[in-house]
Amino acid sequence: MRKFFLVSLYIIFFGVLATVAVLAADSSPKAGIIPPPASGPAGPKAGDGVTIPTGASEAEITLPDGFKVKARLALTPGEQSKGLMFVTDLPRNMGMLFVFAEDGVKYFWMKNTFIDLDMVFLSGVMKAGRIFHRVPRSFEGQPEAEVARAGAPARFVLELAGGTARAHGLKPGSKLKLSFSKVKTDAIHTTVSDKLTVDSGQ
Repeated sequence: MRKFFLVSLYIIFFGVLATVAVLAADSSPKAGIIPPPASGPAGPKAGDGVTIPTGASEAEITLPDGFKVKARLALTPGEQSKGLMFVTDLPRNMGMLFVFAEDGVKYFWMKNTFIDLDMVFLSGVMKAGRIFHRVPRSFEGQPEAEVARAGAPARFVLELAGGTARAHGLKPGSKLKLSFSKVKTDAIHTTVSDKLTVDSGQ
């Protein structure tokens, strides 16, 4: 009887250990599942690093070799959603700079974009991180699943004509210079958008 009691006790004891082990395993992140971040201070806000002047609509960006690009600013969700859609010609000295309020992974795709683009993902101090070279254009009737996509952590994203980044020595770690004209933005009559060739759909 005593032997039976001890055997039963062992079974219960090891059964409890096994249950604890299973629960501990279940509480760890599964492969492919990222647990939510622990609560803490909010991420960086607009104003950390480079500051965009109120009312600005374009900027001058200096690449590592001194080449200067006039970039239209995409500041609002509407401007960012449209991006360079329907543009059919983009000179190498022009582009678009997407400005976000916080750091984070930014996702882009080439829906209705008719030119190959370089996409440069930048930190809040305009330091290049991931660079996607010659992201392919989309074409009429292309299934959405086949439209090219790109994404990486960034505060700013610079879109340039395909091939511009390599031609001017832009690589991860490069620091770009961002400046604004001393002339008030609303007094500039010839803007970047005036010089972009856009497909009217006619």
